Amino acid sequence: MPKKPVETGRPSAKVSLHIGASFCAAWETILLPWFQAAGQVSWQQQQPTVVAMPFRSQAYAIKGLLLDRGVSLLGIRFVSPAELRELLAARSKMHLALREHLRLLLSVAAEECMKLPEDPPLREKRMLEADFLAAKSVARAPDHLLRTIDQLGAAGWDFSAVELPALREIATRFHRRLADCGFELIHAADRRGLDRAVASPPLFTNILVTGFNGVHWPLWPLLQAAVLSAKQPFFPRRTRPSFWTTQAMQHATLTKRGWALGKKRLAKRSRHRCR
Repeated sequence: MPKKPVETGRPSAKVSLHIGASFCAAWETILLPWFQAAGQVSWQQQQPTVVAMPFRSQAYAIKGLLLDRGVSLLGIRFVSPAELRELLAARSKMHLALREHLRLLLSVAAEECMKLPEDPPLREKRMLEADFLAAKSVARAPDHLLRTIDQLGAAGWDFSAVELPALREIATRFHRRLADCGFELIHAADRRGLDRAVASPPLFTNILVTGFNGVHWPLWPLLQAAVLSAKQPFFPRRTRPSFWTTQAMQHATLTKRGWALGKKRLAKRSRHRCR
């Protein structure tokens, strides 16, 4: 049965979804025409025109291709997912904690689960119990459990869905400490931002979302909120992984010097392949 459209309380946006077999095919028939059309009016609009991409290397390479073609970029803003989240945060009032704060709060929650009785025999028995040993491990190295909480949050689950009773109390106390400090986890903030975007006026005139694939599935609520915040969203996508995606993901993990060199090589190869 088809689903009912989401009621946004404002006129429906014109959403375009385009599919290309490769970056070169998408560049000539989809991306370049979009940039040429957007560049003519973006500088006249009060609201910005946004291009969302997963990696900065992709944005730099596309900028180089556009400059080679003489396409104006005035009024067009290229953003990464983190920068896109900052643009949407002003409307939804996100309070994201730094990673260091999350580690501290998780360690505090773990230490609260390590209280020992005063009686020596009971103390020794308590120190051998599974939940005490788990709390001790988390207090020393909270990153492993924090990463698991992030992964569950990205999938839309909470820790109660996992059969790990030794860690459940730590996770419960951690979320309680987060609420006490007024913080929220990033994926929960993205979903709340999506709910906010449904009933809010547009923030962008146009938005182009490109370069994302199945690896970026946890970013879906963020990208959906961005689409709902634009008057004319635009989605070019490929039917299979291509040279562009592979090269961009490889170069994003290089060192600062190697990354700069990789960015130049990527732009050079892209110009050669797409001319």
